[in-house]
Amino acid sequence: MEHTLNIGSNQYKAKYYKNILLNGGVSYSVEIFLDDNDRIILDDISLEKLEWRIQKVLSFALFSRQLFNGGAIKEAEVFYEQNKAIV
Repeated sequence: MEHTLNIGSNQYKAKYYKNILLNGGVSYSVEIFLDDNDRIILDDISLEKLEWRIQKVLSFALFSRQLFNGGAIKEAEVFYEQNKAIV
């Protein structure tokens, strides 16, 4: 099922999928097209939880892309502290 997500003044194409699991359960996925070469795929066990995840993750993903594309960050280095990645 195709859908358009409205985030601020921008619109993003999204494709939703219903997945039948090997154990007979169901999960749901969404593929969000940020531009021609950039996509985000999210999944969860219900549509309600997936919609919540979209709202939380998409806003952070868009913000991080703005930081890198807008020149606010010149260079990023990933290092590890106490088994957690810090960027």
